[in-house]
Amino acid sequence: MGEEDMRVKRVCFFADVQYAPIAPKNGRLYDQGLVRLKRIFEAVQGRADLYVNLGDSINGEEAQPSYQALMELCDRAAGVKEGGSARVRPFIHVPGNHDGFALPNAALRSSGFRTYDECGLHWIVLDGNYDWNEIAYDGQEGDWTRCWIPKEQQLALQKDLAQCDSAIVLCHYNLDPREDSRFMPGNAEAIRKILEDSGKVQAVFQGHYHEGYEQVVNGIPYHTIPAVCEDVLGNGTVVYATADVIDGRLTNFLLCAQ
Repeated sequence: MGEEDMRVKRVCFFADVQYAPIAPKNGRLYDQGLVRLKRIFEAVQGRADLYVNLGDSINGEEAQPSYQALMELCDRAAGVKEGGSARVRPFIHVPGNHDGFALPNAALRSSGFRTYDECGLHWIVLDGNYDWNEIAYDGQEGDWTRCWIPKEQQLALQKDLAQCDSAIVLCHYNLDPREDSRFMPGNAEAIRKILEDSGKVQAVFQGHYHEGYEQVVNGIPYHTIPAVCEDVLGNGTVVYATADVIDGRLTNFLLCAQ
């Protein structure tokens, strides 16, 4: 194993940029999305080995150019140069409800069940952009309070967890139990049972609930990252998170403000 494989790897997580070229409304700083995200990238520049975008990249207004602008900013942070040269740092994008309502799946960087092997960890992305009839949003407006992880993804999740040593699960929607169930997929309990029965899940990372939230459920930590689009601390900062990969384990989770 080489020196590069032995060193600590750092992961940067952010959620709910909801960028749109419109004025702020209801505490959401839509038109400041790119600037606020850039502050995160500048704060971790040279120290992040993997970026994880937990969804709701855009709000929906002027969807295609807004999404393109945000993805170009992410590509620059990842080290993608003009002409599409290879990425220096990998980037995992998780689809959120605003993304799925505004753009067809083919226009998104990620949709459906996905897995990645980065920084010595196995990452699983769950896509909750489906209604309770398991019909994908796919660019059509829907009810964000009635999302669902379809059966096909549940089966893929079970199979993948059976084959891996351990995993980190990523989902825009909140899989952990809450008093306000609007932020949870309608079948969140069934998804949690799959995760718990596997004994393989180190942690779950999610967005969607803008204030952020932390809890451990049956031994699995659930980290809900606060929204980039809101001043959640009330002091003008933008909140994100970092964690370190050491010997195949994700550790040193830290919420940061910039």
